[in-house]
Amino acid sequence: MTLEKKLLISASQINEKLQDIAYTLNQNYQENEVVIISILKGSLIFTADLIRLLSFPVIIQTITCKSYGMNGKVPGKLEILGLDSLDIMGKDILIVEDIFDSGNTLASVAKELQYKKPKTLTTVTLLHKKVQRDISFLPDYSLFEIENKFVIGYGLDYKELHRNLPNIYEVL
Repeated sequence: MTLEKKLLISASQINEKLQDIAYTLNQNYQENEVVIISILKGSLIFTADLIRLLSFPVIIQTITCKSYGMNGKVPGKLEILGLDSLDIMGKDILIVEDIFDSGNTLASVAKELQYKKPKTLTTVTLLHKKVQRDISFLPDYSLFEIENKFVIGYGLDYKELHRNLPNIYEVL
């Protein structure tokens, strides 16, 4: 499937921001063990690239979030899969998410994880869309702030395709 697209963020720009956030996280956590919870599927590539730059010990966990709405056009009730098996009480947690748009997914995941009594809970997103939100929750760190555009690449998809693109593109 071919989409008309325009380069928004290059692989080199992503790498530069990854280096910056990894430096910050390495300073914050130093030698502490951290459980990284990657929200699949969109954050898979972001998580993989990020963890290779971290100097502290990490445990990788994944969860999946699904929302079913009217024909995929309107978000429905959020279902978070994989929370039950997480043992995070008293641990430092870093949630990795691909894109922060409405904010509902990340806010819901963070709220649910707080019930498991982690020592700390930090959130990092690849993209932060400039949109009006109904919630006050914000991620602790975001690599890029973007306009309200539909984007693909670097883990972000259109109908499960284009995740493998090394750059992030705006779909025209």
